[in-house]
Amino acid sequence: LYFKWLEAGFENLRIDEITPLTLNKFDSFLIGLELHNNTRWGFFKSIKRLLILAIRDELLKADKMPFGEGKFQLKYKTPQKIALTLQELKDIEETEVDERLIPVKDMFLLCCYTGLRFSDANKLCSEMIRENGNEKYM
Repeated sequence: LYFKWLEAGFENLRIDEITPLTLNKFDSFLIGLELHNNTRWGFFKSIKRLLILAIRDELLKADKMPFGEGKFQLKYKTPQKIALTLQELKDIEETEVDERLIPVKDMFLLCCYTGLRFSDANKLCSEMIRENGNEKYM
């Protein structure tokens, strides 16, 4: 992403050069990378935070803030969450898969049943599991 950003002509951009027009160009650039709304929103959230810090540290005048009413705005959209039914999970459990895909299936089911994100489940190791009688927990 960084190199594509440079290719798009945003190299050496000073903080006082960040305007609503610049943000619109950056948003178009991100759209061109086929990034979804909330992914783009995350970028702008970080930029806005940096600009707020710049205003606090008197590196930028408050009236030059490119975000706000009548200026650049990108709204966060609450994602639609879809859950599998218990029957669908049971069907996945009973589905025969190639031997090399068994760990993938098991990891997916673990995430579904525990609510763990994949990145957190991927970090699990046996040292994290504790036993108390017949019960195992993390």
